[in-house]
Amino acid sequence: MHMPPAEHLHILNSLPFKPIEHEILYVEAHHDEALNTYIRQHYTHIARRFEKQGYRFVYLPILAEQLQTPELCHYHRPSKGCIDHALPEEEEMYHRYILQHVVEQQDLKPGLLSYKCGCLYNNDRNGFFYFPLDISGTLPIDWQFQNAIDYKIEWCRLFWPVVYYSIANDRDQKLPNEEEQDESEAARNFSRESIRLMEEIRVKVDALRKHGIQEALIRHLFEPETKLSRLRITCDYRILLTDYQNTEIKMGALPKAVFFLFLRHPEGIIFKNLPDYQTELNKIYQELSGRFNLFKLKDSVKKVTDPTQNSINEKCARIREAFLQHIDESIARNYFVTGERGLAKKIILPRDLVEWECDF
Repeated sequence: MHMPPAEHLHILNSLPFKPIEHEILYVEAHHDEALNTYIRQHYTHIARRFEKQGYRFVYLPILAEQLQTPELCHYHRPSKGCIDHALPEEEEMYHRYILQHVVEQQDLKPGLLSYKCGCLYNNDRNGFFYFPLDISGTLPIDWQFQNAIDYKIEWCRLFWPVVYYSIANDRDQKLPNEEEQDESEAARNFSRESIRLMEEIRVKVDALRKHGIQEALIRHLFEPETKLSRLRITCDYRILLTDYQNTEIKMGALPKAVFFLFLRHPEGIIFKNLPDYQTELNKIYQELSGRFNLFKLKDSVKKVTDPTQNSINEKCARIREAFLQHIDESIARNYFVTGERGLAKKIILPRDLVEWECDF
């Protein structure tokens, strides 16, 4: 019992998420009650069988239900508390969320998408194999899923009408201008070092910061937070987001000193001018750490304010980590140090939202 092979090339528009290999995604342009009922009734069994073959089965309506937790609600909408969950949608709305990025989606039958790097039909592009499911009743649903599982999905092209969807590449390469070439070593490494350290940080916050389709679906489920919280620096140097349930942002003494330094300079700091701030940072760090070994203290500050070293990038990454453990990056970027290449790095939070209860 099989179908004759048929292979075609289509184009996917740029996706709102970075796909992950070995994920099997169920999609449909028009709601099919029988298929959806079958998947809901047998979801655990289907997922476990795919998992044994090294695949993860993704059915968006169930994934959406799993993602609507108090923790995620607080993470993405911290001002609204943990009780206000996202509103449920009809099942077909979740599938349309993905299919809006597919060319000629109106004729797409219910089926399975399997992402592959360097697909068979176009080695220059990454994309999806699409396996339509028969909804005429000729082939039993359980038989179709069982064969997709048993044949590890890529092999289904031998007996299934496979369509290859390539992902459109619309990323433009930007060349550095003359101003960027004159940057300090620390400034040139700012984004690069942040990316490297964020891989380490991502592991720590993975329970809340999902990847691939999960992260994209989260942004679809939760309305983005529009209210920025006031930032209070207490007399004992704690950092509180007072409008986000008084969430405390914790970090080490030296990253906190760097944070306070940038907070005190809304105009920003050009990394090659960091030595000009060494005395100020020394004073802040000594207040925070209470260290009496001035030699070690000054040595640490000297490294941070040396634009030829990466110490400043590491401290900025730790500041970023501290906020990302509590709030989504779309909100947190207002509180940690950011900046374009060739320009001053700064904390963009409006200073009328900053409340100082201490003085240096």
